Amino acid sequence: MDQRMHDALRFSLKREIEAMAFYEIALERVRDAGARAALAFLAEEESRHVGELRERLARSSMDEPRVRGMIDALRRAAQRIAQEKLAGILAQGSLEAIAVLRVALQEEKRSEELYKLNASTMPDVEVSTFYRGLVQEEREHVKTIKAAIRLVEKGIIDPKYLRPRGRGKGAKRSGETKR
Repeated sequence: MDQRMHDALRFSLKREIEAMAFYEIALERVRDAGARAALAFLAEEESRHVGELRERLARSSMDEPRVRGMIDALRRAAQRIAQEKLAGILAQGSLEAIAVLRVALQEEKRSEELYKLNASTMPDVEVSTFYRGLVQEEREHVKTIKAAIRLVEKGIIDPKYLRPRGRGKGAKRSGETKR
């Protein structure tokens, strides 16, 4: 495998693992069934992408233990990044549907732009084609998130159900005892 393709796979794997970790961690905190479904779909999509990229790397010059070790390290880092993103949302005062979905939308758009840039600047046809395929997948994710945001904005999904678990209506607050 050409070094440029190998680098493209590693770059893409990092982006996809970061997205997957964000959706998985957000999914742990989301309560609304509709928003959970959107986040679960996106997490599954990213997991599928990671699997495809992993297979391609395994077929390259990297042996399976090195691929597994790299993925494990990327996943640990991605989970820390996802926790920080969600903490940033919390620091702004809420973890409502619209805030989580807007961050997800920004990240998917960023991935799309990065892949588009890589596709347009790679002289290698195989690598450029690889990135163009990823651009299409990211566009689908953007559409999914935009649809979920519209549902929240129209009141079909109530943002109050997207607070961290244990903080919704009737949940006990810190220091409060259940009667």
